[in-house]
Amino acid sequence: MIRSRLLTEQVKLDIQVTITGVGRVDLLVGDWLIIELDGWEFHGDKPHFNSDRTRMVDAQNLGYTDLPFTYEHVAFDDVATHRRIMTAIRNGAHRRPSQLA
Repeated sequence: MIRSRLLTEQVKLDIQVTITGVGRVDLLVGDWLIIELDGWEFHGDKPHFNSDRTRMVDAQNLGYTDLPFTYEHVAFDDVATHRRIMTAIRNGAHRRPSQLA
């Protein structure tokens, strides 16, 4: 659903991208905005939860912005979720900080 909405607005994105030092991410908008869509079923235990937090920090340390969303965000609060993503894009999160201006 997120991918379809972003493509409708002509947002450049790639799916299932492998980032060195981070691993595979669900969506990459531009070059620097990661969108993760995590369901409780797979990420609901302590090892997966901890692993996800480590990956988020690793991504941030490499200069990425990571927006994590749950199934509930996407399925039941899609308008607000889309608005949050578009706000991040308008703020330049998909570009390297040195490219902002």
